[in-house]
Amino acid sequence: MKKVKRKAPEYYHLRSKDVAHIVDCSPDDVIEAARRGKIKSKKVGRFWRFRMSDVKALAKEVAGRYTQLDVLINNAGIFRTPEPITQDGLDVRFAVNTIAPYLLTQRLLPLIDESGRVINLSSAAQSPVDPEALAGRVRLSDDLDAYAQSKLAITMWSRHAALALKEKGPVIMAVNPGSLLGTRMVREGFAVPTVTKQLPSMTNKLVTS
Repeated sequence: MKKVKRKAPEYYHLRSKDVAHIVDCSPDDVIEAARRGKIKSKKVGRFWRFRMSDVKALAKEVAGRYTQLDVLINNAGIFRTPEPITQDGLDVRFAVNTIAPYLLTQRLLPLIDESGRVINLSSAAQSPVDPEALAGRVRLSDDLDAYAQSKLAITMWSRHAALALKEKGPVIMAVNPGSLLGTRMVREGFAVPTVTKQLPSMTNKLVTS
């Protein structure tokens, strides 16, 4: 695939309504850009409501705007919600934390060559996966168990995809960003107070095997 030459590095942050696009840069460049407040956001598409059809639509829109992605970071995550079952009949933890990033990655893989990276945010909280719950046929009543299962599931598919692609595709890895970072999700789940910036610490805990 032909790469598009750019005059300067570009950094785009993926968060809810935004689509990440990082080109011509190293991990150190990204960290330095974040420290300087140089990360830009570019809105693409609608806000998805836990529906796989919206994930497909997002992937289609991204593919329509870009011919290449260098890094895809799947950072969406949910721990607790008043409505734990999605319109597709899935546990929302599996839908957001496991299945949506898998679907998005599969749809965008043609845009990511062997030099690219797919980084999936996992967690230290992991629990054996119930295939029936993953498929939406069994409902999980415990929020932590559902969350932990979803995080092991994303780690499992990350490893499976990496072994299947080998040198024919991008590096795919699952990353533990560090326990108890004080995000809103952690505060709601574990009553942990907010902490200060910890971006550098989020880059040194990789799960690749």
